[in-house]
Amino acid sequence: MNYLGDHSMFYIFESQKRRVSDERKLRDISMRYGEQALEVLRVRANDDALADRDRKHWARLARKMPSFQRSESASNRAGMLTNSH
Repeated sequence: MNYLGDHSMFYIFESQKRRVSDERKLRDISMRYGEQALEVLRVRANDDALADRDRKHWARLARKMPSFQRSESASNRAGMLTNSH
């Protein structure tokens, strides 16, 4: 089963605890895998060797990764613009 549909509108109903946890995981995965992070998450989300629950977890993170990368990129650019060195 493929869990990678666009469900971004449902994120407003997430608990703060889950949002913070997912953001930490996304940051860790992004640091570890760089530009391949989204592909790594997609592979895990579609890995039939994993339990359904685990695939749903990775699929949720895969759906969030593009938005996370955009926000990280924007915050990095903003930091560069305000740096007075």
